[in-house]
Amino acid sequence: MSDATVRIVEPQGSLRDIYYVLFARKWQFLLVFVLTWAAVIVLTLLAPKVYKSEAKLLVKPGRESLAMDPTIPEGRVLSVNRSMHEQLNTELEILNSRNLLERVVIQLGPDYINADPEDLSEGPGRKAARGVLRRFGLFKDLSLKDRAMQKLASGLDVGVLKETNVLRVALETPDPKLSETALVTLIGEYLDARLTVYQVSGSHDFFREQVQSTKLELEAVDEQLRMLKNEIGVVDLVAHRAAMVHRLGSLEQERDGVEARLAASHAAVQSLDEDLAQMPQTTTLEQTVGRPNHFMDNARVRLLDLRLRERELSAKYPEDSRFVTEIHEQIEAAEKLLAGETNTLTERKVGVNRSHEELSIAFQQERRNATALEEQRRVLAGQLEAAGDTLRQLNDDEAKLVRLEREQATLERKYRDYAEKLEVTRISRALEQEKISNVAIMQPPTSPVLPDRPKTALNLAIGLLLALAGGLGWCFVGACFDHSIRTPECVERRLQLPTLASLPRLCGRRSLVARKPELLVKLGESRRLKWAGRHNGSMGLVRHFEALRHDLLQSSNGFVGMPRVFGVAGFHHGEGVTTIAANLAVTLLRHGEGPVLLVDANLETPLLHHVFDVPQAPGIAGLLEEAEAEDLANPVVFRVGAQLDLLPAGVTTGSLSDIFSAPKFKALLEGLKERYKLIVIDIPALQPAPCAFHLCRLCDRVLLVIEAERERWEVADSMKRRLVAARVPIAGVVLNKRRFPVPQWLYRTL
Repeated sequence: MSDATVRIVEPQGSLRDIYYVLFARKWQFLLVFVLTWAAVIVLTLLAPKVYKSEAKLLVKPGRESLAMDPTIPEGRVLSVNRSMHEQLNTELEILNSRNLLERVVIQLGPDYINADPEDLSEGPGRKAARGVLRRFGLFKDLSLKDRAMQKLASGLDVGVLKETNVLRVALETPDPKLSETALVTLIGEYLDARLTVYQVSGSHDFFREQVQSTKLELEAVDEQLRMLKNEIGVVDLVAHRAAMVHRLGSLEQERDGVEARLAASHAAVQSLDEDLAQMPQTTTLEQTVGRPNHFMDNARVRLLDLRLRERELSAKYPEDSRFVTEIHEQIEAAEKLLAGETNTLTERKVGVNRSHEELSIAFQQERRNATALEEQRRVLAGQLEAAGDTLRQLNDDEAKLVRLEREQATLERKYRDYAEKLEVTRISRALEQEKISNVAIMQPPTSPVLPDRPKTALNLAIGLLLALAGGLGWCFVGACFDHSIRTPECVERRLQLPTLASLPRLCGRRSLVARKPELLVKLGESRRLKWAGRHNGSMGLVRHFEALRHDLLQSSNGFVGMPRVFGVAGFHHGEGVTTIAANLAVTLLRHGEGPVLLVDANLETPLLHHVFDVPQAPGIAGLLEEAEAEDLANPVVFRVGAQLDLLPAGVTTGSLSDIFSAPKFKALLEGLKERYKLIVIDIPALQPAPCAFHLCRLCDRVLLVIEAERERWEVADSMKRRLVAARVPIAGVVLNKRRFPVPQWLYRTL
C-alpha cells in the first residue's frame, strides 16, 4: 500500500457540536437534572426550621480605647483608627468566648436550652447510629451543659457591619422564644464581662507609687544641678564658653602670624648667609695697565745664552751626557716661564668691600629678629595650651550640666505623665464602679415570628441552577472522556483514513438489507421504516450507497489498477458488515457493473443465505474442504438477481485458518475473477478471527465498517496499524449506525 495523502480535519468547536452533545446525552442530562433537583427539594422539606433573633450594638470610642496599662511603654502613641479596629476585634472575641456562653447556660439552665423534643428523642435508629459512631471514635457523649453550650455556639453569629462601629449579634435556635431570651441574656452577660476584661488590676496603686518615687528623684536632681552651678561660678555658661572659644581663636590666629614671620626671617637669614659666602671681603680700588715687563726681557736674554751654551756642549759631548741633559732641562724651564708671562704688566690697588660690610650688618639684624620671633612663638604656645585646658574643663562642666538638665526634664515629663495617668485611672475606676460603658444597644434582640431557615424559594432556585450545571457538566465531561468514533471527521482525524460513507441508524423493524436487487429502492417506501435525525426516506439511503460505489471505484486512495475484489470487514460482530456487503453488491449491479458475485466468507456467523433466502450449503466451506481442483473452476452459486450471484458460506467443522490459508481458496478466487467482473466478500470480524487478515490481503480493496459510538478510536487505530503492517489495501471507512440526535428543524437553523 503506497502512502496516501489524507486530509486531517482538526477539531473545531461549534454550536452544532454543543447541541450534538446535549441531544446525544439528553436522557443522562434529564436523569442528573431530576435527581439533583429532587435531592434539593427533599433536603429543603426535611430541613428543621430555625428561628433567628438579632441585635445591634454601637461601640463608641471611650475609656476602653484609652485605658492606662502599666505594661504600655511610655510615650507610645496609638492611631485612633487602628485602636478602634482592634477594639472591635476584641469585642468580637469577647462575644465568641466560651466563658460567656457558659455564663448564659448557667443563668438560663441547660434543661431550658435543651428543651427541644427533637434533640432529646432517643429513637432506635438514633441510638444505633450513635452506637456505630461511638465504636469508631466519631461520637462522644456530652453532658446537658456541654450540649447546651454547643447548641448556642453553633447558632451564634457575630460580626461588624461594613465601615461602621456597629456589632451585629444573631442567635439561631429551633425555638423562637429561646432565641430571644438567650440573646438578651448573652448581651447582658457580655456588658458585665467586658468591664472585667478591660479593668487593669493594680494600675491606680502603681501610678500613685510612680508619682511619689519620680517626685523624690526630681528633687535630688534639682539639688545636684544647683550645687554644680555654684561650683562652676559662671552665670552664663554658654556666653563664657563662647568667649573662651573666641580667645582661643585669636591666639591661634596670632600664632599663625608669628610662625609665618619666623619662616620669612629664617629664609632671609639663609639668603644673606649665601650672599656673604659668595661676596669677597676686599675689592680693587685702582688699576694701571701697559707698564714694561723687565723680567721678561732678562729671561729672554738668559734663554738665548742657554741655547748658545747648548750648541757648544752638543758639539763637545754626546746627547746622553750629563751636561747636555742639564742644559736641555734649563732651556725647557726657561721656555715654560716665558710662556706664562706677558710682555706688559698691570698694577692694582686693593681695599675693604663696603657691600660685604653692609650685608654682614643686615645678616646680624635678621638673626636677632628670628630669635625674638621664636621666643614669641613659645609664649603663644603656652597661652594656647592654657586656654585649651580651660575650654576642656568648661566642656566637662557643660556636659555635667546638660546631663543634669536632661535628667531633670525627663523626670519632669515622667512626673506629669504619671500624674495624668493617675487621674485617668482614678476616673476609670470610678466609671467601673458605676458600670458606665461605651457600648450602646442600638437594636434590642428581635422576637422572631417566621423561621429564618430553610429559605424554600432560594433553595429551589439554587437547586435548579445546580441541577442544570450538574446535567450540563455530566454531558460535557462525559463527552470529553468519550473516545468512541462518532463522526466522519473523527475517522479522518484519528485514523487518517477517508470516510467513504456515513450510514444512519434505523429505528424500524426492517433491516437495511435487500432481499432482491429491486428492493433497495422499494425498501424506503415502507412506512414502518424511519430514519434517525435528518436522514429520512429511501432516497437518502440510495444516495449513500451510490456515493460509496463512486468513491470505491474512482478513488484509488494511493492504489493503482482497477479493483475487482472488494472485501467488507469489521472489527466486531454486529457492526453491519453483512448488510453493507449485500447492499454494496446490489448498488454495483444497478449501475451496470455486473455480473457481480457476493461471497459469504463469514463462516462463524453466516447471514447472507438468510437475507436472500437460499440454502446455506453447498457453499465455500464445502468447496474448500471436499471439492477437487476441477470443481473449484465451476463452484455452485445461487442466482439471487439479474447478474447477481451468491456463494453462501456453507457448513464447516474445521478451523477457519486452515480453510482460508489453503491454496484452494486462492485458486477459487482466481477462477471466480474470470467469471465475474466484480466480487464482494463478506469477511469475518477482525478481532476474534485472525484468518480475516489473510482474506483482506487477497482483496483489491477493503472497506472497514465501524459502528458509530461503539469502537474507541485507540482500538480502531491499533487494528488499522495491524492491517497496514499486513499490507492490506484499505480503501476507506464506512461509518455505520450513526446517530443524528439534533432535530432536523434545529439542525437547519444552525
